[in-house]
Amino acid sequence: MRAHVGGRSGAGRLQALGLGLLLCGAGTWALAATVADPARVAAAGEHLATSTVIRQHLAERMRDATAAVLGTDPAALETALEPAADRAVDDPRVRAAFAAVTGTLARAALDGERADVTLDVAATTAAMRDALGAVSPADAAALGPAAQVVVVVGRPPDLSGPAGLVRSGWPVLLLGGLAATVLGVALDPNPARALGRVGRWLAAAGVLGLLGGVALPVALRSTGGWPAVLATVVGTGTPLVAPAAGVLAAGVTLAAGSHRRERSHRRRILTEPSRVPGRGVGTLER
Repeated sequence: MRAHVGGRSGAGRLQALGLGLLLCGAGTWALAATVADPARVAAAGEHLATSTVIRQHLAERMRDATAAVLGTDPAALETALEPAADRAVDDPRVRAAFAAVTGTLARAALDGERADVTLDVAATTAAMRDALGAVSPADAAALGPAAQVVVVVGRPPDLSGPAGLVRSGWPVLLLGGLAATVLGVALDPNPARALGRVGRWLAAAGVLGLLGGVALPVALRSTGGWPAVLATVVGTGTPLVAPAAGVLAAGVTLAAGSHRRERSHRRRILTEPSRVPGRGVGTLER
């Protein structure tokens, strides 16, 4: 009995370890497939240009760049350039210019490519000239045909170290978790019941993945700030939905199959006569 209990306890610990590693690996893969993937960030460029934190950053850069061209004193910033910059960042030309460099910004941050990034000068100059014309025609006239509003987005922080760990870590975590889980199920005295536990865990993880890939980005977008930026990247193209749905389907299939096998096993035990000597059906007759 003690050996039996000890085997079940050891198998249970292996299963718990494996499922924990699988959960960590899935979360790490989700990061690698979204915010740590320059191509995914680039695909979200048009949506990122509409986020509050990006708009504020671009408006400040456009205001300062225009002030440098016009030689405007600081007192004029609030009355003319700030409203004009706020209008210019919503110009489709500026949004398209930012979307065009989003991939470069992502590679600079995630792959360590260190370089200042500049928006398309023709787009920023034309957008700022039109915005100034609506706010302050005199300043717009001063922004002559030869003027150039050069908007340097800046140099993002170097995140290549954490990004590299994320990209290289998720396969190790998933493989280790899979190996520990399979071994734990194989050593369990009741493998069918153990498979049911694994299936229920996978189903719950699939539901969490769907919530994280769909519901969470929608909720975070309304908060503003950098969480909304991250949510925009995660939610663009819903890259987590198909894998999460696959995990959910696999979990439901495993759990249902385990439940059917356990029911069949119990039914067989109840219908078969006892094989213990002297304990057959006939022993009931005295």
